[in-house]
Amino acid sequence: MIKRISILCSLLFIVSIAFGQVEDANPFDLTPRIKAAKEAERAAGKIVFTPANPFDIARSKPAPLPDVAAPEISEVEKEYINVVATKENFRKFFFVAFMGMLVLLTVAFTLFRNSFAKTWRAFLNDNMLTQMHREQGTIANFPYLLMNILFCINLTLFIMSAADIFDLRLMEKGNWSTFFIILGVVTGIFILKHLFIKIIAIVFPISKQMRLYAFTITIFSAVLGFFLIPLNAFIAYAPDNLRISAFWITVGVIVLTYLFRALRGFFIGGRYIASHQFHFLLYICTVEVAPFLVLLRLVLNQG
Repeated sequence: MIKRISILCSLLFIVSIAFGQVEDANPFDLTPRIKAAKEAERAAGKIVFTPANPFDIARSKPAPLPDVAAPEISEVEKEYINVVATKENFRKFFFVAFMGMLVLLTVAFTLFRNSFAKTWRAFLNDNMLTQMHREQGTIANFPYLLMNILFCINLTLFIMSAADIFDLRLMEKGNWSTFFIILGVVTGIFILKHLFIKIIAIVFPISKQMRLYAFTITIFSAVLGFFLIPLNAFIAYAPDNLRISAFWITVGVIVLTYLFRALRGFFIGGRYIASHQFHFLLYICTVEVAPFLVLLRLVLNQG
């Protein structure tokens, strides 16, 4: 019996040692529970860490800042912020579009330098223009087609710069969408003008004069596109007090160029004007005035 009791006590002692090696096996050990409770309180911010070293500085948890309501922004301030953001977006758009146009201009000038020089001489000299028309024989020559594309791009940039000066919001579709829409309208008006001149040349016995006048429009549009390049840059990046002056200077250049072209056109068809005054007036209203009014109406309606 004593032997059995000794064996049983030995087994119980071994089992108690084995369970003692496991921290969670002792149900009376409260250390893990106390440690877990302290961790939960510390995470919730209920207690502050107290250092064991008395010379360590215990950093208390900073008191939360009082809730301060954000100041209300008036409608005038919101409008001003929107205007500033819109103008900044336009300047970014203009920079990218203008740089792209300059790249196209550089490529065209590199490939067709002689055509650019002849265009300028034809702009200044009527005899040179007539000679070039005889040499080319068509207004669809690729260098002049490229020059007129540059003219349409620069005229579109001028229209958008004018809208930016006078705070006109064109179409509210973003700068690039507005750019391509206006570019399409300008190009369409330009093409329709040439088609109308072609129809007049077929219907009336003045085909030679109308072809020369169509070539004159091509030359003058190309030169006007060159004029618009520095003027557009000045309008976009000039100080605010000079932008309106730059705009009116550009308008003056456009008007003078068109008056000069009208004078050259008068020399081309001068002998027909006296005998066909009604047809001349009809042409002026349909081809010259109507496209300008259509473009102006489009801009004003979208402003």
